[in-house]
Amino acid sequence: MPQADDSIQRALNEAKKKELREKYGAEFYVPDRDIPPEVEGRWLREIEEFERQFEYAEQITVRRYIGHPPVRPLGEIRPEELGSELRRLLDILQSNNIQVTFPDELSEAEAYRFVAEELLVQEIADIRVDGFTLNFLYNEFHPDLLQDATWAAEDFFQALFERRHQVIMDILSADASGAFPDGLREKILGFLNEVAVFLDWDAEVTHCSIDDGHASIVARVFWTGLDAATLRKNSASGSALIRLKRSETSWQIVQADIPGLTPD
Repeated sequence: MPQADDSIQRALNEAKKKELREKYGAEFYVPDRDIPPEVEGRWLREIEEFERQFEYAEQITVRRYIGHPPVRPLGEIRPEELGSELRRLLDILQSNNIQVTFPDELSEAEAYRFVAEELLVQEIADIRVDGFTLNFLYNEFHPDLLQDATWAAEDFFQALFERRHQVIMDILSADASGAFPDGLREKILGFLNEVAVFLDWDAEVTHCSIDDGHASIVARVFWTGLDAATLRKNSASGSALIRLKRSETSWQIVQADIPGLTPD
């Protein structure tokens, strides 16, 4: 009977997903089959409650959302008090299910300034749903362009060697007509067509530079795989060059020279 109950719950979950897609435009990815169907069902009910509240929610500042706590100006806080004042604000935010993530190297003074002067004036939907946390990343307000470009290149390598075609296409740069520069799409697809499966790979970024909205990434790359035509083992290693350009919100690949990649 437990298996029958699971099948019923999974069917109910799929019906709820269909309803959420049609009503709110929600998107769902391939589910993890290890998740118990009753847990997924509870999560879907929380999603529905969130969407229901969000549809009619008032937009208010974070400061108002957390109850207008007293906030001392940074210039009035003595150095020995700064840590405790920052923790006080972060504890108030966390008690209201708001999480703030800072880069490891950020100073306490800058973290406090960010919360007091930028985060608290941000507008959010005035909703509260059990199980939901609102997350703010310092780097979304103050991007580390070098780090972001490096991550974009690493995401590209992972998508390439794991053969995740849609992720690859999303990372590549395309113009308004959908065209890719210098036959880049065909070059990458040709490479994937020549390799039946990748058995092992590694990519380590060794250098990143940025100039006027463009980034150049150099990486050490190694891969082994089976040739699609012969099923013989093949491999390549060496230096890869990835060039990217900055869009409004992300880095996108405009050039990829990788050991073993089909030449232009």
